[in-house]
Amino acid sequence: MDSRDATTLADLTLTMTEYWRYAGGQVVGLKWIGRVLDTDVLGAQDRARVYAQRAALALHHFPDFVLADTEAAIEVLTNDPDEPLLVLAHVVRAVELSSRGQWEKAVDQVDKGVQVARRAGGAPLIRALSAQANVRAVFGDTVGATAAIAEVRSLVDESTPVATRIVAHTNIGLAMVNLGRPADALSLLDAVRPDVEKATGRRPPDFYLLCQGWAELGCGEVSTALRSFFASVPIRAPGIADRQSAETYLGAGCAMAELGHPAAARTLAAALELSDRVQLAIPPAFGRGVLRATQLAGLSGSTDLSGEPTDRLLERLRQWLAGAHDDVRSELPS
Repeated sequence: MDSRDATTLADLTLTMTEYWRYAGGQVVGLKWIGRVLDTDVLGAQDRARVYAQRAALALHHFPDFVLADTEAAIEVLTNDPDEPLLVLAHVVRAVELSSRGQWEKAVDQVDKGVQVARRAGGAPLIRALSAQANVRAVFGDTVGATAAIAEVRSLVDESTPVATRIVAHTNIGLAMVNLGRPADALSLLDAVRPDVEKATGRRPPDFYLLCQGWAELGCGEVSTALRSFFASVPIRAPGIADRQSAETYLGAGCAMAELGHPAAARTLAAALELSDRVQLAIPPAFGRGVLRATQLAGLSGSTDLSGEPTDRLLERLRQWLAGAHDDVRSELPS
């Protein structure tokens, strides 16, 4: 920024954003990207590329950026193509729309992303198809989702970048969970686990752990699922109210209900309140699990947490999940 070197500034911002996406660096990343966009150093195409990446970083965490950034990116990158980042913008927009329950619009966007990706090939196509599988599975299109899963699996090989393999397998794992195939999802996630450990060197990404938790829950591995949900709570920013944390606590509440834990009803009530606040449209497959859990836990429809401050709500969720995790930890293998 100080040297007004637009090319290096754009490349550095895009590269660092990829890192922040995998390292859980949403807060610091969005701060730096905001500083970059507040300058007049970048030209129109580079600004559009950065908008696409910022939307991807903000997805699930800070949705206010996502639709505006992807709209701006798509408008420029369609006319002045950067196909990989145009694919990213369409896919991120699709996932955001799906999270809001606008499933038909989400399918339209992800299909457009796949169309562009077929021209680009390689990693952009794999990522777009894996997102298409998940969006179509949530939408209830079993045929379309299954076809996308099969195509992704036919394209992924040892030459595929590790990060792309992790994203693709996590996306199609979520698709399998939504298609009622949790055992297939868990098998797929186990197969890519060496890639995850190689890429991270410490712990899997939060979204991988979240998917793993829902797959384990669907397979009846309830205590293990609770451990996965506990691990998927972001280390750096556990107090952020976002859709990823809402899905995490919903899954944890379901596991706690299956285990008969005394905090299950409170956890589910708070997680549902959090979901409303972050405007999360719970996917149908998850919704069925939540319905079963609320019945098991004896959650009353009269429970009202609307007056609870969000930071207090999150702190209580964190404490209840930590307590439940401690209660079952001794039963799990190390």
